[in-house]
Amino acid sequence: MTATAKFESPPADAEVYRRLRIVRSERGSQFTVQLWRGRQRRPRICLFETREQRESYIAERKEAEDRREQFRDARAATRRQERDKMAAQLKVGTVLRYSWGYEQTNCQFFEIVARSGLMVTIQEIEAESTRRSGDMAGYVKPRPGRFIGEPLRKRIGPWGIHFNHGVGVPIEADSEHYNSWYG
Repeated sequence: MTATAKFESPPADAEVYRRLRIVRSERGSQFTVQLWRGRQRRPRICLFETREQRESYIAERKEAEDRREQFRDARAATRRQERDKMAAQLKVGTVLRYSWGYEQTNCQFFEIVARSGLMVTIQEIEAESTRRSGDMAGYVKPRPGRFIGEPLRKRIGPWGIHFNHGVGVPIEADSEHYNSWYG
């Protein structure tokens, strides 16, 4: 049986297991456990008929926490590998395409002007319209070295350079990209 309690932090003497805080209590023939996970302020309260049932439940929660941590570690390792693979592709002079928009496709191009570890300084570059494909759509390609705007400092992520509404990915400097501006 599960119940909820008012907001309260786990007591200082709570058992700590990874991100779990565990408090056991007994009242007569009722065995209780309160569990907080992470920064929870409201514990999960479970009532049991026997001490063995309670301890079995706590063991299950600890095993689940172990699996969660193994998954988190594996995911972090994969993301680090993906980020390092992406970082190997990004050098000074690399052109990035950032595509964004709702019911339209806006393309912006950036060039990496400096790099230090996993940080890059990028600056927007001009886009040249190469051909039209409709009234308010066409293809554009970047113009490396033709800078506009101010430089931005960004961190390299697993999929490229993160912007507010998407990711800047490396491209060939002479490639064409679809661009539409209707809305």
